[in-house]
Amino acid sequence: MKLAEAYGFCWGVVRAVQIAYEARKQFPDEKIWITNEIIRNPTVSKRLEEMEATDILIKDGEKQFDIVDTTCSWVSKVWNSVEKHKKGDYTSIIHGKCSHEET
Repeated sequence: MKLAEAYGFCWGVVRAVQIAYEARKQFPDEKIWITNEIIRNPTVSKRLEEMEATDILIKDGEKQFDIVDTTCSWVSKVWNSVEKHKKGDYTSIIHGKCSHEET
């Protein structure tokens, strides 16, 4: 049996990683921070680290950042639906890993 070293990525993850890489190209001398783990892939994570894209916690009130939201539009659509349904007489149930950012 052979196990793949890496698996494919959904288009939302590919887009987020491309945006991070492009940010480094466009702003070679600026600090780049990542607020959440973009991908759980050690090769890509290492490359982001080598590009000096640093993890940072964003707290309420911090204002000196230009934030680029790389959230997959399919994930955003789910959460927008949840927000819409909260206003009605609905209960939304999300199935996923409880500590995963998308969940």
